[in-house]
Amino acid sequence: MGDWDQAFGHVMSRRILLREYMRRAALWARTCSAENAWPFFDATQHMTPELHLSPEIIEELQAFLSRVPNDAVKRTCAGAVRLAELRRQTPEAVPDLPDLYEPLVLFYERGESSSVTMRVSST
Repeated sequence: MGDWDQAFGHVMSRRILLREYMRRAALWARTCSAENAWPFFDATQHMTPELHLSPEIIEELQAFLSRVPNDAVKRTCAGAVRLAELRRQTPEAVPDLPDLYEPLVLFYERGESSSVTMRVSST
């Protein structure tokens, strides 16, 4: 019975995480003038498109993204890496908002649910 409780707990927590991501993404989209790109977008492309990643980060990111089948997931994973690098390089360029990608990264880490994955991939 414990397996069902754990599975149900993950589904419920993933719903809450996705809802929180959507809320944060709306705040970031308004701040970055990226409303047309909402909900699954790379905020840095709207804030600082000239941001340059090191060759090592680019190589590691491309290797990871080559294994990701979903475009929305690729965009947000790249966005999370680019936002972390922007925060490291130029902290003052990052808006004083809750971390955009934190709930989504946790959502991804907790595994897939076919109904949620279908909704994400259809955007």
